[in-house]
Amino acid sequence: MVHLILCLCFMIGSSAASTALQASPADWRDQFIYFIVTDRFSDGDPSNNESNGTYEPTNGSGIHGGDLKGIRNQLDYIQALGATGVWITPVVKNYKAYHGYAAQDFLSIDPKLGTLQDLKDLSADLHARSMVLILDIVANHTADLIGTTAGTYTFQYPATYALQYHNSGNQHQPDTFANLNFYHAHGGIQNFSDSGQLIFGELSGLDDLKTESSTVRNALLQVHAWWMQESDADGFRIDTVKHAEYGFWQFFCPALRQAAQTAGKARFFLFGEDFEYDDTKIGSYTGKVSGDTFVFDSMLHFPMQNTVKRVFKESAATSEISATYRNLSLYDTSSRDRLVTFLDNHDMARFLPAGNAAAYHSNLKLAVTFLLTSAGVPVLYYGTEQGFDGGSDPYNREDMWDGSWDFGPSDGDNFNQSHELFCHTQQLASLRRQWSALRRGDQIERRTDSAGSGIYAYSRKDTDAELLIVLNTASSTKSGDSGISTSYPGGTTLYNLFDVADTVLTGNNVAETNQISISVSSLSAKIYASKDTPRIEACLPATLFRLPAECILNRTLHTPAIASFLRAARDCFMQFKLGRTAVQDYYRRSQRRKPVTDTAGRFPAPEGGRHS
Repeated sequence: MVHLILCLCFMIGSSAASTALQASPADWRDQFIYFIVTDRFSDGDPSNNESNGTYEPTNGSGIHGGDLKGIRNQLDYIQALGATGVWITPVVKNYKAYHGYAAQDFLSIDPKLGTLQDLKDLSADLHARSMVLILDIVANHTADLIGTTAGTYTFQYPATYALQYHNSGNQHQPDTFANLNFYHAHGGIQNFSDSGQLIFGELSGLDDLKTESSTVRNALLQVHAWWMQESDADGFRIDTVKHAEYGFWQFFCPALRQAAQTAGKARFFLFGEDFEYDDTKIGSYTGKVSGDTFVFDSMLHFPMQNTVKRVFKESAATSEISATYRNLSLYDTSSRDRLVTFLDNHDMARFLPAGNAAAYHSNLKLAVTFLLTSAGVPVLYYGTEQGFDGGSDPYNREDMWDGSWDFGPSDGDNFNQSHELFCHTQQLASLRRQWSALRRGDQIERRTDSAGSGIYAYSRKDTDAELLIVLNTASSTKSGDSGISTSYPGGTTLYNLFDVADTVLTGNNVAETNQISISVSSLSAKIYASKDTPRIEACLPATLFRLPAECILNRTLHTPAIASFLRAARDCFMQFKLGRTAVQDYYRRSQRRKPVTDTAGRFPAPEGGRHS
């Protein structure tokens, strides 16, 4: 109890006591986040595998050994992918859980993940690379340590059950949270359509915090402000927000945001999870939609995730994207272009279907193209870039390293920087980083198909440029003979950034001077701009200039095109902070290699003969 009170005084009561923390990102739309289930990513310290629970590497629901040191060991890989930040599952000490969502001690790090210093070191390493750290937190439930003296525990309200610890020697920590009065006593949720049960009932038997209590609210604020301070994290992803009342979030979010601002993080990012597809409900948590108090900065955009799956995997009409975007009116204006977008996560089957992943690689590449060129803060779930195809939990939580819980595409070690999906993601991330319009620009819809799969076209436009993205979700070539609009005047030459030899003139063979007529191959994309750079080019990976050949669509680095080389070198200076001597050495060696091209002078098309 004393420890908790001291934390409150240190974090909230005295800004002078705060140590200097990393400043917040200038704009969260600039970020591309890589989401990791820590226990399943990389085992950097096998000595801690049995420090809290039973090590069961062949059990999908057991502890596998991934830890914070493992993530630190793979930061080169994550940065080479093009991610600008890492979101990790909860780090608090759990009880009989590998995943982090069953807290026992709110003020201790789970020893199987490492130490508090390991977390600080991970944060410092990320910040040294100009990357961000997002911690996953849970503010409404804890581990299942409490039961009842009754024989049953079905939901009842307002009646309560008498609570007791399963084991009086194994209670919640710190001591404040050991108080049984901190927890709801109404039984487990039976009806997930009943909002009262969602708030007052236990989810999957997990002890449910009484978030309507001012004492509980303050205690939760204290511990999470402490984690923000100690870890120097840049934001929190907040789990299961629909299982606490709005009043709690109207207290918690502003108070935590103020604590972060006092600590020097004026744009600390708070985004929540409400796993459903109801825009009205999800939007109600953003900004001031539900009252005068500003609540979440953003939410995970589950409706768009579902739409992306339907359109890019299941061949639904591309106009479904339009319909989802129309519902943005249900969100606070400040969050509409900052919603956290994603393709899949640890709570659902992966985008690629189990047992048939390779057949859907082109679909996934198209979905990744949309993810990284459309509005929002994009998140990629670990292993997506390696073609993981796990089904529902726990099969979607594969070992990234050569562990014992892997199958199909996830079998073996999976930090392959030459994998076609890694390379495609890297290329799009590099393009996104170099064109501000892809991050912060307005998004203007240009073409949809309402009858089924086909063209979805949109522009991203800011004061510097307009990029026209044209996606074809159909299994056959599609043409825009009737014209796809742009903001460019007639007679403007537009370059396809995937292949700058592919050009088109606005106003040519179309009714309007600002339109273009193009053809797009099946399950592929084109991105047009009025200049040919920056274009799709591989960024040199963090491992010193061991450049995967598969990562280059146009091998300008291996020709005398010095200007193109300097662009790529400059980009690598910014992303990886490489030294001038190393870049010059790479250029000298690159001139001694003969480029491998097809008869048109381009990098050979991938299997199937089609350029993506």
